[in-house]
Amino acid sequence: MKAFFYTFLSLFVLQACAQDNDNQGQGLIAKSETTQTDIINKEGTTISSRFKVPNGYTRTNISSESFAHYLRRLPLKPHNSVVLTYDGSIKKNYDVYDAVVELKIGKKTIYL
Repeated sequence: MKAFFYTFLSLFVLQACAQDNDNQGQGLIAKSETTQTDIINKEGTTISSRFKVPNGYTRTNISSESFAHYLRRLPLKPHNSVVLTYDGSIKKNYDVYDAVVELKIGKKTIYL
């Protein structure tokens, strides 16, 4: 599950970035040289401000009416906030996420 999350996060960050011309031909080599501490801005309050662009990449311009614009502006809880599961209990695997989206989902019980 941890590997899936980091793969998803990497794809999300890379989708929101385009490689600089100086690094063309290197492919994803530049990504492997970037550490997690280089990417995370603990003071960021949205996805675009919490996750910095890896070295050698730039964030692409997007339309303000796009889904990508919506995702980049999602509000985040403070860094190191806990994740709650569907029943309100605290998720135990703290090391599998770097941000918690601040969304009100209500208290309605859903039966599957």
